[in-house]
Amino acid sequence: MATKLIEATSLTWSAASTSTACSRKQKVLEIGRVRIYQSLSTGIKTLKSGPKPAKGCIRMASSKVFDTDVGVEKWTMPDSKPLGHETVVQVTPRDVWFWQADTHWKTWHGLWINYQPQKTKELTKEYKSVRSLQKVDPERLKYYQRNQWYDAKGFGKDIKWAYGPWHFNIEEHLLNDGILHPCSKDHRTLLFPSGNLGWIQMYLKPNDPNSVIFSEPMFYVNPNQRISVPVGYDSEGMLGTALLLEEVHDTEERFDSTWSGTFWKHCRDPLEETREEPKGVYRGHEESITPGMEWMMREAEWQGFQGGLSGELAANYTLVHMPNNVTVFAPKKAAVHKDFAFYVTYVEKDKRVRVMSVAYGADLNLAYIKWGVYDKVD
Repeated sequence: MATKLIEATSLTWSAASTSTACSRKQKVLEIGRVRIYQSLSTGIKTLKSGPKPAKGCIRMASSKVFDTDVGVEKWTMPDSKPLGHETVVQVTPRDVWFWQADTHWKTWHGLWINYQPQKTKELTKEYKSVRSLQKVDPERLKYYQRNQWYDAKGFGKDIKWAYGPWHFNIEEHLLNDGILHPCSKDHRTLLFPSGNLGWIQMYLKPNDPNSVIFSEPMFYVNPNQRISVPVGYDSEGMLGTALLLEEVHDTEERFDSTWSGTFWKHCRDPLEETREEPKGVYRGHEESITPGMEWMMREAEWQGFQGGLSGELAANYTLVHMPNNVTVFAPKKAAVHKDFAFYVTYVEKDKRVRVMSVAYGADLNLAYIKWGVYDKVD
C-alpha cells in the first residue's frame, strides 16, 4: 500500500542541463520519497482509512515573500541560505497526529527558567515540571496529558499554571491546521517526523490584555531529550524568553529536591552579554511546515545566530544568549504588521548546530515553523 502511494506521488522537475544538476535533483527526490513513505505509512498502519495520498512537487528554493499594505515597513526574515531545490509535500493533519504519537507520547521531567532580557540578565523565575502524554487506546486515536509545575527546589506551593489532565481524541482535537490544545484556542501543535515541534500561537493579538504572542518551538534532540525555547511579548510588547530542558523518565512522580538533571545538567546562569559564533561553513537538512500542511524539505547553509541579517536589516532584532548554548534572535519589541521570525540556534557540539524558527507575516498570521540540523563541512 505504501509503495503504491509513493509511486502515485507526482514529483515534477524542471529540465536538467547538466549531469551535476541531475545528480543533485535525484538526491533530493530520494529524500522526499523516503519521507513521504514514513509519514503516510504511519497513518496507514494506525487508521482504518488512511490519510489522503500526499501530493508532491519540486520548486526552486527561494525566500517566502508576504504581501503587505502600501506604506508598511518591510522587514527581512532571518533564515538559512538554500542550496539547490526544495521538495514540497502536501501532508494531512493525521500525519501530524501520528508523528507526535511516535515521538512525544512519554513522561518528560524538566527545569523551566525564565528571562526578561530587556530588564535584566539575571534569571527571573524558575520551576521544575513533569509533562506526561500517554496513549489511551491501542490505535493511538486518544491520549491524555497531565502537567505538573512546582517549586524548583522541590518544595513549596505548586505553580498555578494549566495542569489538566486533558483528554484528547482525534475527532475533536485534530483540526485542519494542527492539533488543538484545550487550554488555548489560539494555539496549535505542529511538528515533523523527526520530532521537532512547535506549540504555536497561530496569529498575533495586538490588543490582548495579557500578551501579544507566546510560541514554544521545541528541539527533539533524541528520544530521551528535548529543549523548549518559549518566546513571547507581554501586553506592552516587551520580550520574554524561557528555556525548558526536559528528559524522559518512566514515572510521573516528582523527583526530590536534590535532582539536578540526569541526561541534562541543570543550569541557572544569567544571560551572556556576548557569545562567540561557531566558525566555518555548516550545511545540512531542514524542513518547514505551514498551517496549510505544506511540508517543505531542502538542503541549506546556516548563516549564523542572526540568520544572515546584519546592519540595518538586523537593527530591529536582539540576540539573547541563554544557558546550554541556546541563542534566540528575535525582534526587540512585538513586531505587529511585520514579516518576522523567532530564530533559535542550539549549538549541540563543536561541529553541529540546530535551528528552529517560527515565522509570521505582516497579516499577523503564522507563516511556517522550521527546523534544521547543520554539520561543519569546512
